[in-house]
Amino acid sequence: MSKSVLIIGSSSMLGQRLYKYLEKSGFHVFTCGRNENDDIQYDLKDFAIPHIPSELKADIIFHCAATFDDDSLSGCIHNEKVNALSSYPVGELASIVGCKHLIYAGSIFSCFFLHPGSMTSYGASKLRGEDILEWSLSRNNIAFTSLRFPQLYDEHGECCKHQPWLGRIIAYAYAGQNLRIPTGNAKQNFMHVDDALRLMYAAMEKATTGRLITTHFESITYEQVAQQAFDIFNNKGTYELASEKKPFREIFIPESSKSFKLLDYWPKILMQDGLEMIKLSGSPQKFGPMDVT
Repeated sequence: MSKSVLIIGSSSMLGQRLYKYLEKSGFHVFTCGRNENDDIQYDLKDFAIPHIPSELKADIIFHCAATFDDDSLSGCIHNEKVNALSSYPVGELASIVGCKHLIYAGSIFSCFFLHPGSMTSYGASKLRGEDILEWSLSRNNIAFTSLRFPQLYDEHGECCKHQPWLGRIIAYAYAGQNLRIPTGNAKQNFMHVDDALRLMYAAMEKATTGRLITTHFESITYEQVAQQAFDIFNNKGTYELASEKKPFREIFIPESSKSFKLLDYWPKILMQDGLEMIKLSGSPQKFGPMDVT
C-alpha cells in the first residue's frame, strides 16, 4: 500500500478529516487547494494545470472538493465549472503525480437519472464530473472510484453551508427556542463525515473501483431530526409544523448494502449518535443559520 497520498480539497469538511486520519495512519499526505500552505496551489474554477513540485508523487488521490451552488443560472454555471469541467485538469494532474487510483467524493444527487424528479444542477454537474474523470483517468490507466455520499454533516457546524435546515434545527434546539418547520414526510439521508472518510479509506484498502452508492441505512425526516435534537439538548425549546411553509423536497435515496459489502465497512453513526456528539464534544454554538427560507 502506498504511503504517499494527495488530497484535493484538503480544507473541505471531509478533506480535513481525511488529512488527520491518514497522517495518524502513517501516510505522507500532500494537499491541493486554495490555501497558501497547500503543496499544490489550485482553485478548481481555474482550468490551467497548476504548478506541481517535481518531487511530489502520490499513488492515491482523494478528491474531496466541490461547490454546492443552486439552480439559478449563475449557480448552474458555477457548478458546471467547478464540479464538471475541472475534471479535465484534475485528470492531467493525476497523471503528472503518478497516481494509480483516484477516489472521488461523489453524491447521490448524481443518481437523478433513476429518479428524474430529484434532478439538481449540483447533481448533474457532479455526474458530468464523474464521466470526465473516468474517461480522462482511463487514458493513463488510472483506476477510478466514486463514492456517492448522501448529505454529510459534522459536529462542529462546518456542514451548515451545505445543510442549512439541519444547522437551523440544531441551532434552535441548542438555544432552547421554538422552531417552526415545514410539513411533509420527505425522507432525508445523512451521514457523519467520520463514516464518509472511513468509506473512502476502505475504497483505497480494498482497491475497489467503480461508482458506488453509499447512502446511510437510516433515512429520516427533518421532523424526526427535530424530535431527537430537542430531546437531546433539552433546553426547553420545542418545534411545531408550519403548514404555510413549502414542504421539504423529497430526495431519491438509492439502496447501498452491496457497496458496503464490497468495501467491508458499514456506517456506524446514527443521527441520534451524531447529535449526542454535537452536544458533548462538538460546537453546537456554531450551528445555524437561525433563518432559512
